[in-house]
Amino acid sequence: MRVYSRGRAAQERAQSHRTATNLHELRKQTKFLFHQLEALEPLQPDLITRLAKRSHRLADLLGDDHNLTVLRTRVTHSPLERHDRVRLQRIIDHERAKLDRTALARARRMYRQSPAAFAARLDRRAPPARDA
Repeated sequence: MRVYSRGRAAQERAQSHRTATNLHELRKQTKFLFHQLEALEPLQPDLITRLAKRSHRLADLLGDDHNLTVLRTRVTHSPLERHDRVRLQRIIDHERAKLDRTALARARRMYRQSPAAFAARLDRRAPPARDA
């Protein structure tokens, strides 16, 4: 499953270099995985529904992080008094740090399997193909 492989690579980059760009790429790849899982859900509702929910929650956390990144940029360039800007930036940085820890822990769990193991997990639970 190529989309899982790309998500796993994005997760590894985000873990080793926690930048806004890497976290945003992880979010995009996780959303792609979510949409693929949604399409496959009728084949294995129990397993895939669980995986889809996990990927959706992870993408939401990463989306919140991205929103805070954008907000911080706006605060930095705002006409606020310097001490107000600094205070807001500290609050945003604190919230982002909490979100990042949670999101990256979930990403490690989401992408812990190799792509081959993830595909095999889906294959072994798939119902047998029927002849037409």
